[in-house]
Amino acid sequence: MNPQAQLHLRELVSQTRIAALATLRNGYPTPSMIPVVPCLHLQFPGFYFRASTLAHHTQDFRVDPRAGLLLCQTDSPGSDTQTLVRLSLQGEVVSPRNGSIPESGFEEALQLYLARFPEARITLALGDFATYAFLPLKGRYIAGPGQAYDLSASHLFELLGSK
Repeated sequence: MNPQAQLHLRELVSQTRIAALATLRNGYPTPSMIPVVPCLHLQFPGFYFRASTLAHHTQDFRVDPRAGLLLCQTDSPGSDTQTLVRLSLQGEVVSPRNGSIPESGFEEALQLYLARFPEARITLALGDFATYAFLPLKGRYIAGPGQAYDLSASHLFELLGSK
């Protein structure tokens, strides 16, 4: 990967606040929008978010943790949509309840999430909200036409300078 493509990948991950999360509902992928914060320096690097247990996507990943996450450069009028930088990831959603990540890992991620989305502080008072982590296993990064890269999670973290 050339240095410019790597820079665009870092910018995409650090600047994208909204992602599409696809979970499995009745055997079919079902996308939804979630605010995310990249926490790639944590012991369990990934994209952390808050969600209500009432939301379909939460119900879905509690049954089957496999999920997809899409980050995409923002489109603007007059731009060539084929050149938009995007990162499509496959992975799993985990929570403190399933014990794969210690509660302390979620606490640091929660503080980073609230720094990025201060308006989400209200969800702390709502008993049905929790912090979750999307942990990537592999992905595909499109840096533009003719610039597609298959990535393992470890290669992604290496490119982002987090591992």
